[in-house]
Amino acid sequence: MGAIVFFGCILFVMGGVTAYMGDRLGSYIGKKRHSTFGLRPRHTAMLWTVVSGGVIAVGTLLLFVALNRTFQTALVRGPQLLEANTELAGRNRTLTKRNEAAAKQAEADGLRARNAQAKAASAQKSLAAVTSQLSLTKRVLTQSQTILAQSRTLLARRQAVLAAAQIHLADAQRGLGVTRADLSTAQAQVRRARQTAFEAKRQAVAAETQIVKANKTVLALGVRQDTLQALNTKLATLNKAQETLLQVSQGRTLIFRHDEELGRTVVSARQDPAALRRELSVFLDQIELMARQRGAGLDNTPAIVLPAPSSTSSLSYTDTPAARDAALDALSQNIAAQSGFLPSVVVVADARYNTFRDEPVKLDLKPYSNSLIFSKGAVLAQAAIDGTNSEDAILRRLQTFLTEQVRTEALKRGIIPAHDPQSGAPLVGQPIGSTVWVDLVKQIQSAGPSAEITASAAEDTYSGDSLHLSFRVSEGRARKGM
Repeated sequence: MGAIVFFGCILFVMGGVTAYMGDRLGSYIGKKRHSTFGLRPRHTAMLWTVVSGGVIAVGTLLLFVALNRTFQTALVRGPQLLEANTELAGRNRTLTKRNEAAAKQAEADGLRARNAQAKAASAQKSLAAVTSQLSLTKRVLTQSQTILAQSRTLLARRQAVLAAAQIHLADAQRGLGVTRADLSTAQAQVRRARQTAFEAKRQAVAAETQIVKANKTVLALGVRQDTLQALNTKLATLNKAQETLLQVSQGRTLIFRHDEELGRTVVSARQDPAALRRELSVFLDQIELMARQRGAGLDNTPAIVLPAPSSTSSLSYTDTPAARDAALDALSQNIAAQSGFLPSVVVVADARYNTFRDEPVKLDLKPYSNSLIFSKGAVLAQAAIDGTNSEDAILRRLQTFLTEQVRTEALKRGIIPAHDPQSGAPLVGQPIGSTVWVDLVKQIQSAGPSAEITASAAEDTYSGDSLHLSFRVSEGRARKGM
């Protein structure tokens, strides 16, 4: 581009010079009126003007060739350079295509290289995992070899034991031959024993017949014993009633019987004697109020009196306040002294003797340990009752179950009983209502001949509590096995 501009500038300058020089030369020759080659002056001037323009043009070309080597080269070797340029352009296009193909190939190679690197990284991770697994396998193999060695040792021991067992087996086989001979002898003895057993069976059948007869006799005696027990209870009640009537006939009214309980309280043994004395004093005030309401004592005399603490062989009662305070102090000290092994104590107040109206009640204060004897749901006793019997027979059996089994178990476990003022029998629980009795009889009758009744504690029961019972009636094992 620079060479063309330069060449244009030279042409512009040399064209101007050529025009000026041609005009001047033509004017000069025209004025001189020269004639060349026999031409007229005007034509001669035109000839010199043309020749001078051509000379100047050729000089301009030579000057530009001399000044610009590129133009010289293009003027001299233009066609060759054009052919070379065309060839080089084709080569350039070929090389460009090759370069593009090489770039694509390089990109593909780069992608393959990255994939190969990723695969190599994954292979390294797999190699690490395989190496770790190989280490673990080696450890497991080592352990397996250890276990194998132990197993071989154990196998050797067992083989030794097996050899010894084989020896014992041979001895046992020899003994078996002897045993077979003994078995033949024993079989003969068994045959003789069967004959003896048959004879004994006949004797047993006869004995069973006698036992059945004896059982019937025992049942009859049991019924008679129940009847006698009921009569005895009635006689005791009548005796008490007669005693009361005798006292009434003598003008005296019995208000408290011997061993009749007036009340009970539970105190904590882990408190100081002063606090214990206050609790016991409140308890005695309540008993005195109750005894006075029943008619004990006169208006100016105490309703209850306590035994003197100093008496040992025989009890002596004094109705002075000092004697009461001394008895309370002694009882409080006694309970406090047992605080190391008794958390709480039940104090029961009983009438020492029969007490008539206007007389003070001579109390007997008895401390007992208050401990848990029955947890809730604990079974006290079970009994089998034939549900096909009559209602009276079932009721008598239930009464026997409560008085003999349940009450005996409660007393044996340590419950503190209260004495019935009428019969003098120990009472350990709340009275059972008639509705409960009727419901139990119906359940027993529904259960059939193999009914079983279970008596359990309805709640946690301590020594000083009154026993609350819950009953459950079920079919016995004999019925279920049919």
